[in-house]
Amino acid sequence: MRRGRRISGAACKTGLVCLVLAGCASGLNDRSTDGLLEREDLQRVVDRALERDVPALIEALSAADAAVRRRAALGLAGARDPSSRGALLRGLSDPDRDVREAVAFALGQLHDPALAPDLLGALAGESQEPVARRLLDALGQSGGRGALDGLLALAPERSRLAAYQLALGRLAVQGMATPESFQRLLAGLTNVDPSVRESSAWAFGRLVSAAPWRAWVADVRNALDGYGPDDPAAGPLLTGLSRVSDPSDTPRMLFWLQQASDWRLRYLTAVGLTPRVDDPRVREALFVAIDDESPHVGEAAATAVSTLAAPSDEDLARMEAALTAHAGDLHRAFPLLAAFSTRDRSQRVRSWLAEYGDDGPEQRSTGLAALALDPGEVGFAAVLEALDAGGAMADRAFDALGNRWSVDRRDPARLERLRPRLIDALDSGRRMAVVGAATLLADSALHGGDADEALARVARGLDPVDRAIELSAVLEALEARGVPAPSGLAPQLPARRALDWAAARRWGRQPRLRLETERGEIILRLDMEAAPLTVESMATLAAQGALDGTPFHRVVPVFVAQGGDVSGGDGLGGPGYRIRTEPGLRPFLRGSAGMASAGPDTEGSQFFLMQGSAPHLDGAYTVFGEVVAGMDVVDRLQVGDRILQATVEPGA
Repeated sequence: MRRGRRISGAACKTGLVCLVLAGCASGLNDRSTDGLLEREDLQRVVDRALERDVPALIEALSAADAAVRRRAALGLAGARDPSSRGALLRGLSDPDRDVREAVAFALGQLHDPALAPDLLGALAGESQEPVARRLLDALGQSGGRGALDGLLALAPERSRLAAYQLALGRLAVQGMATPESFQRLLAGLTNVDPSVRESSAWAFGRLVSAAPWRAWVADVRNALDGYGPDDPAAGPLLTGLSRVSDPSDTPRMLFWLQQASDWRLRYLTAVGLTPRVDDPRVREALFVAIDDESPHVGEAAATAVSTLAAPSDEDLARMEAALTAHAGDLHRAFPLLAAFSTRDRSQRVRSWLAEYGDDGPEQRSTGLAALALDPGEVGFAAVLEALDAGGAMADRAFDALGNRWSVDRRDPARLERLRPRLIDALDSGRRMAVVGAATLLADSALHGGDADEALARVARGLDPVDRAIELSAVLEALEARGVPAPSGLAPQLPARRALDWAAARRWGRQPRLRLETERGEIILRLDMEAAPLTVESMATLAAQGALDGTPFHRVVPVFVAQGGDVSGGDGLGGPGYRIRTEPGLRPFLRGSAGMASAGPDTEGSQFFLMQGSAPHLDGAYTVFGEVVAGMDVVDRLQVGDRILQATVEPGA
C-alpha cells in the first residue's frame, strides 16, 4: 500500500545503509547558468521535457545551439524512454563538453546493461574530466557484467578515481561484484584522497549483508583502524562491521562512539552497538551516551539500553535516572518508558503520566504509546484509551497495535472490544486513523461483525483524488473481507501542475527559502535552472503560506529530515496537484534539498533535507536546492518539529 510521497526502499528503513557522511565526491557538479529564464527557446525545451515529449526532445538533440541540445538531453534523462537510446548514443560524440556530460547522465538513467560497450568506448576517447566522471557514473547506474568487466580492465587516472570507485560500489550493491572488484574497493579505503576513501567505503555500508565481502573483513578493519575519529569514510565501514557480528569489533566501535566529534558517526555506532548491549563495556558506554548533546545519539542510546535482555536493579535505576533527566525530551523518554512497560513495571509509566501527562497531548500520547507496549491487559487498555482520545493519540495507537497485533489478534474478547473503536476511527476522517483502521479490518481475525457496511460507507465518502491513499486502504480491506466495493470507486492521481514561467522569472535564478523552525532558522538557496518546475512550485507554496505550521513528519538520522505535507502534516498528503520529477546533474550531498516521491512524476510539496550523502538517490529524485545556513538546525530536527514560517526572497 502506498503511504504517501516518501522516500521509499526497504534498505532505507533506518537510513544506515543509504549514505556516506560528508559527500561521496565523485566530481559530479552542476554547471553555471545557461540563461534559461531569459531564453524562450530553452523554456520550450523544458516544456517538452515536462510533457515527456520524447520525439520533440530527440529532435532538439540535433539543434544548432549547444544549450538547446544540453536541455534536450536533460529532458530525456527525466523521460527515461528506451526509444531515446540511439539519439543519446550519437550525442556522446557531440562537440560540446556540457552536452556530452548531460547525454552521459541521460544514458545512465536508462539503466540498460547493454549500453556498457558504448559507454566504455566513449570513456576511452574522452579527455574532459566532467564528462569522463559522468560516463563512469553511467556505467555504475547501468549495471551488468559488461560494465563491471570493462571497469576492471581500466586503470583510472587519479582525477577520476573517486567516480571510478563509486561506480564499482554501485555495481556491487546491484549484485555485480567479483573478488577483484572488492579488492579495488578495499585499496581505495586507504587512499590519501578523502573523496576516494568515501566513494570506496559507500558500498560496505550500503550492502544489507556483509556476506559478499566477509572474506576481506580484516582489510576493512585495518583501513578503519588507520582513520582519525572523524573520517567520514568510517561511517559506512562501521555500519558494515556491525553486520559482521564479531565481538572483536566491539572495542573499535566503542572508540568511535566515545571519540568522534561528528554526531553522525556517534549515532551510527550507537545503533550498530545495540545488539551488543549485554556486553558490560557497551552497556556502560550507551548509558553515558544517553546524555549526548545530539538528540539523535541520545535517543539511539536510550533505545539500545531499553533492549537489555535481563537488566539488573542497577540498570533499571540508571534508566530511571535518565528518564528523570530527560523527561522533557520525549524522543529520549519514550524508549526508556517502553523498557519499564515491557518488563511488568507499567506502574512507572503510569506515574510518569500522572506527573507529565497533563503538560500537553504529546506527553500524554508518548506515555500511552509506551504503556501500550505492555503485552497484557494493561497495554491493551492503554491502546483503547488512546483510540478513545482521538486525534494524534489515536494515530499513535495504531502504531502500538501494529507492534502487539500478533498477541491481540488471538484474543476474541479483545477483538470484540477493539472492533467498535476501529469503526469510530474510520468515521473520524483523520487520514492516519482511516488507513490504520482499514488495514486492521482487512485481517481475517476481524472479519464479520458490522464493519463491512462502515467500510463501504466510508469508501463512498472519500474523494478519489484528495483522499486516494485512504480510499486505497479501505478498498483493499473490502476486497480482503470478500465484500463488493461500491461501484465506480478507484483512487486517482491529482492533476499535474504546469510551470508558470512568469512566476519563475519573478523568483529569479537562485531564490532563497527561509524556514523559521522550532529549532532555529534554515536558509535554502534554490536552483531554478536545475529544477525550474519544482522551484517555482515550492517558492509559490511558501509565499502563499502553505508551509507555515507544517511539521517534519519523518526524520531518519544521518539520512534525511522530511516535511512539507501541506494538507495534513502526517506524510500522506500534498498540495492537491503533482509535478514531474526533474532529475539533474546535482548529486545528493549533505545539505541537498530534494523532493519526496511515491514514484516517478508524483512529487507534490513534500521535501527532504539531507543530513548525509546518498548516491543511491542520484537521478531518481529531484534536487532543487541546498542548505546555505542552518545546517546545525537540520542536524537537530526531530519528528514533530514545525516550520513556523516560510518566506522566499527572489534571487538574481
